[in-house]
This record gives sequence, C-alpha cells and structure tokens, in this order.
Amino acid sequence: MSSIIDIRSQLPLNPRWGGATIGYRPETRYITWHYNGPALPEYMAYGEGLMRWARSALDWQTRSGWSGTANGADGFCYNYIVGTDAVYLARDTDAQLWHAGNYEANTYSAAIVFPIGGGQAVPDAMLLNAAYITDVLLAWYNLPRNAVFGHRDWSANTLCPGDVIGTHLAAYKAGEAKPCNGWFRNRYPCTVRTEPSRRGRVVRSYPVGAHLEMAACVDGEVIDNNGQWYWLRSGEGFIHASAGFVRL
Repeated sequence: MSSIIDIRSQLPLNPRWGGATIGYRPETRYITWHYNGPALPEYMAYGEGLMRWARSALDWQTRSGWSGTANGADGFCYNYIVGTDAVYLARDTDAQLWHAGNYEANTYSAAIVFPIGGGQAVPDAMLLNAAYITDVLLAWYNLPRNAVFGHRDWSANTLCPGDVIGTHLAAYKAGEAKPCNGWFRNRYPCTVRTEPSRRGRVVRSYPVGAHLEMAACVDGEVIDNNGQWYWLRSGEGFIHASAGFVRL
C-alpha cells in the first residue's frame, strides 16, 4: 500500500503551452486535499481504472477555456493521486499547479487528489495512502499537521473535497503530529495484523528487539486507551503501539 508509482510520463503536458510549465513553488507551506467532484466507479480507484480517470481529468483541465483560461492548465493539476493500491506521482513534487483557485494555495501548496467524489466513503486503503504521502510531505517540508487543508478552505466556490473526506481531514489534523516513519525497535513482543484492529488476521509475530521500518502511524482500535497503530513499510500490516517502539 505504501508504494509510489511514477506516472508523470503517462500524463503529458499541454501542447498549447509549447512545452512550458507554470514552474515550481518558491517554497512549500501547505498540503491541500482534493476529490473528483462527482462520484466515480470503484474500479477508478486503482490500476488502469485510475489511469483512465487521470487521463480524463487531464483532458478536462487542459482544454481551452478551462477555469477561464485561454489554453487550459499546463498539465495535470495535482502532484499526487491516492489510490487504493498505491500513491501515484502525477507531477513533480515541487511543481506549482493551478489546483485551488487561490493565489496562496496555488503558489505554496502541494496538491493531493482522491479519485472519488460525492458522498462516497473513503476506502481504508485509500485513506492510509493519503495519510502516508501527507506524512511524508509534512516531514520533507518540516510542516505541522495544521498546514494541511481541503480545497474548500481556500475557496468559497467549491465543496471539494466534500464532507466525507473533510471529516477524515479534520481527524488527521487533530492526530498526534509525532512522525512515525523510519526504523524502530520494539520493547515488547508484538503481532502484525492485516488491519489496525484485533479483527485483523495475524500475519506474523516479532520477538523483543526486532528492527522494523514503519511508513506511518494510523488511528485504529483503541487498546488500553491507545488507538495508535504503526503501519509497516513492507506492507505486511499493522502493529499496535503497545509494542513499545523506540526510534533507532
């Protein structure tokens, strides 16, 4: 789930720009979450279905007249797409994009888009991938969690990213800002489960002192007043914080 797939070569720039782009952000101060708008079929959340959606969005954003422009955007308007199978790198991470209809956001914010819309529920895997790439970007740019916004926080003319994703965004921002990616050692024996809950199937167990690489922390079942679970970068699954992790 934590893999990043580079699809930049499959989403060409707008030929009417003659190979030019808007450029790159002078600095990054924010991360902005977006959604498609209308609901999408489930198959467009991963693999070739997701690529089909991305190419359609690219055609829409680069058409003449898009959002009041003469020639459309310079290309796809989001840096990352969060699917259920992976995170997709759609534009350079530092590319400055017309994604929010707001000067501050367009100039200083990276853009992440969920390929869902309307009142669709966010699949768990998609939400985990969104949390993962957002954690990575916040750590890279040394930003706090309150630097993450929804599109509608920048513009009164949109509902994006909708109430469902908006609720998840609020929960994400309220979470503990401690970075959880990197290598850790467990002080107590622990088990890996397929989901951040005791409902998840046990994949394997680790003895005390295992060196484990984590991708992120996620909220899950509360055990002994602690709902934090560590997500293994290997994709094996999740380990509850009661393992007593110490950063290496």
